[in-house]
Amino acid sequence: MGDVICKVCEEPWDAYGLRHGDMAKWQALLLRKGAGCPVCEGEDPDGPLTPTEQLSDPEGALEALGRPTWEEPPPEPIWECEGCGVVAARDSEGRVGWRGGQQVHYSHGRASTYGREYDHEEATAAPPYSIGDDHYCPGCALMCPDCHEVVLLKGEGQPLEVSGYIVDPDDWHRCRAVCESCYYEHEAENNTNNEDE
Repeated sequence: MGDVICKVCEEPWDAYGLRHGDMAKWQALLLRKGAGCPVCEGEDPDGPLTPTEQLSDPEGALEALGRPTWEEPPPEPIWECEGCGVVAARDSEGRVGWRGGQQVHYSHGRASTYGREYDHEEATAAPPYSIGDDHYCPGCALMCPDCHEVVLLKGEGQPLEVSGYIVDPDDWHRCRAVCESCYYEHEAENNTNNEDE
């Protein structure tokens, strides 16, 4: 296949390379639509309109001529955390990542929105934790390792008092949260073991 010529700056691009990594997918799409290429980024070196566009409508603007602007499309939201407002979104390359967030999470003495620290889990298309139709990021919820119920968190790994979940004091250094019923079950087992000794 031959070259694809940029309609703005007339830079030639190898057609095979467009499909195999010479530029991002969104850039290749805009090149084919006539918006420009990574070299010119939609800005003609001779002015805002190409010579052909000037001949077709000397008074016209880019919008009137139907040429799209050179701009990466915004990420597409997939799901939002009910706890902190962070959004798992898919970018123009199909990668899923964290965006935004209204509340901070505390990690190693630093406060940041979820997804900003090295120890935060990667975003996934499917929410890691859900209660009914509400979804939660790993900074706002954990799963009870015993009964597999979702444990909602607040602040520095502390469980929400209103949810009835509490932290297992025997495993505090790892912030292992268990639900209230499992906690009392463990407590009863510990008391029984202590009485037997």
